[in-house]
Amino acid sequence: MSEETPDISDSWEILAWRTVYDSDWVRVHQIDVKLPHGQAAPDWHLLDYPREAVGIVPIGPDGRILMIDPYRFTTETIATKSLKG
Repeated sequence: MSEETPDISDSWEILAWRTVYDSDWVRVHQIDVKLPHGQAAPDWHLLDYPREAVGIVPIGPDGRILMIDPYRFTTETIATKSLKG
């Protein structure tokens, strides 16, 4: 039995779209949307990275997936993540 992917293309309606920052490396858009149940949700933020990037999954000789634990000063936390760039 196969499941069909529901069509959600019209579930959220874009009411307004503003680019608030634009550079060669990143764009920040502020978007007002209307949710599927009709409620407006203003000021959603969307990050757009116009350049190609790559992610890797390094696997050690013992079969474990290798991750990094960088410190994030904005949240004062350590976040385990995969390597990307």
